[in-house]
Amino acid sequence: VCQSLLTPEALSDPRFVIAKSCPACFQDPSISRQEEIARREAILKRLTDPLPGSLPYEHRRPVIVPPEFHESTLLDFLAAVFPRLSRAEWKSLCDEGQFTNAENEPIAAGHQVFQGDRYIQHTPAHLEPPVCADIRILHEDEALVVVNKPAPLPMHPCGRFYKNTLQWILGEAYKPHSLRPAHRLDAQTTGVSIWTRSRHFARLVQGQFSENVIRKFYLARVHGEPLHAEFSCDAPIAPEPGPSGYRRAEPDGQNARTNFRVLKRFGDGTSLLEAVPVTGRTNQIRIHLQTLGFPICGDPVYANQSLSEEALLGSNSPTCLHSHRISLIHPIHHSEINFEAAPPDWAEV
Repeated sequence: VCQSLLTPEALSDPRFVIAKSCPACFQDPSISRQEEIARREAILKRLTDPLPGSLPYEHRRPVIVPPEFHESTLLDFLAAVFPRLSRAEWKSLCDEGQFTNAENEPIAAGHQVFQGDRYIQHTPAHLEPPVCADIRILHEDEALVVVNKPAPLPMHPCGRFYKNTLQWILGEAYKPHSLRPAHRLDAQTTGVSIWTRSRHFARLVQGQFSENVIRKFYLARVHGEPLHAEFSCDAPIAPEPGPSGYRRAEPDGQNARTNFRVLKRFGDGTSLLEAVPVTGRTNQIRIHLQTLGFPICGDPVYANQSLSEEALLGSNSPTCLHSHRISLIHPIHHSEINFEAAPPDWAEV
């Protein structure tokens, strides 16, 4: 029976069989999926042109007092937890009334705070630094959304970034769904990024990451030419960043291992590597390559040892680290599925 001839009630009646040969009623699932992806990418383009953070807005950021700052002052808490600004700069913001309590009353820098207190930082006429928002959808279904993340683009709200983040942009594009990231990529890293549509699917996929079921393959262009075609690094990594703000390999750190394979040696003294992290420590590939003496080309932190905003987001040379392929067990049909993002220009395989 042609679907166009049935009422909504009849469509659920098992006595009727829908004629898939009827062009008005049937469409190849792969075609409809590509059309949905094209529609979603059009939404993403509208959301990011202009960039959402390029228009002035009042940014309201919650800050919660941790146990170690119980009975401290607001200024002491801010200066210690958020060292990106000096103590004098935090005091100036407090004096301007940028911090309020739950009753929207301004809080002075010398105000005594207690564990669990929640305050709001108000940043009027907030503007965010520019990012690359050329987000491409690689796959979407009932459980997963997989994107090819551009760079520079932070994944999560942090520092001066809130709207100019992958999380905010995808959240707007996929309303009413609240997408959840299954893993993390640095702002300067491109490639496959997996998101889930619900807390249930997030738990299933993130469990695969924590149990090392998921296989991740990265491309990295590095300074130097490794002697061996295949090698690895198992240097332990510090669980917390040091005073400089970035992590290092240290003997008493967390266990970590990355396997490497040379794909190509270039005439300029750089090499293209495949990096396969066995564990998932923060900045693991970047730290291990720096430790081995092969820092990633364009890495603003582990090659240049700079944490300035200009270095992180303003460099003309890309950080040559790309999440090339991820393999996981699909949380619905439980079969292995692979997602791949095409190599960037610097890879030149």
